[in-house]
Amino acid sequence: MTRPLWNALVWLAWSSGHPDAACALWERSGLWRLRPRRTAGQRLGLLGLWLLSAVAILAACGLVLVTVGPRLLPFQTYAVLSGSMRPTLPVGSIVVLAPAAADDLVVGDVITFARPDRPGEFVTHRIVRVENDGTGPLLVTKGDANPVEDAWRVPQRGSGWRSVGSIPLLGYVLAVVQSPIGKVLLLLAPALALAFWTLVELWHPAPRPRLRTAPA
Repeated sequence: MTRPLWNALVWLAWSSGHPDAACALWERSGLWRLRPRRTAGQRLGLLGLWLLSAVAILAACGLVLVTVGPRLLPFQTYAVLSGSMRPTLPVGSIVVLAPAAADDLVVGDVITFARPDRPGEFVTHRIVRVENDGTGPLLVTKGDANPVEDAWRVPQRGSGWRSVGSIPLLGYVLAVVQSPIGKVLLLLAPALALAFWTLVELWHPAPRPRLRTAPA
């Protein structure tokens, strides 16, 4: 009988409230005498594989947070694709935005808004001053890295999005994931990970366990 089957039988006996039967099966299986050993290279390889898996899981959680989170929670995320807000928002980072009433916005806030002269294009710049042309207050914005203020004016009414933080480098990943090719790769990622793990197991099989004999 194979080791996984013995383990399953022991677990079933224990979980069903029969510890004596579980102990008897454990003694009969001889699993307590098996001591598998791996070489130092194999142990290092497994450690590296676990570390890569942990990084991949963290990256996946981050992607889920910035892609699915805005659909469920009151925040938005945008990838920073230009250097107009350096060094506050480096290229490739993600800006995290929270909703804010227009009346609560003050000079110094970093906001994301639809560019008045290009509908559908969003800009993330800092408020540098407020003007009033007689019809109401207008926000004057500017990129931190730009030498001059923006040519447009943003009406200060309604509500908008104010920056509350940023995540470096994740914008590059988000841009790839949101592309057509990236969406296909994201769907194939679990299958590719399983195939990679299978190849590792084939190339570096665990050594056969050795049976320890009890002293006479």
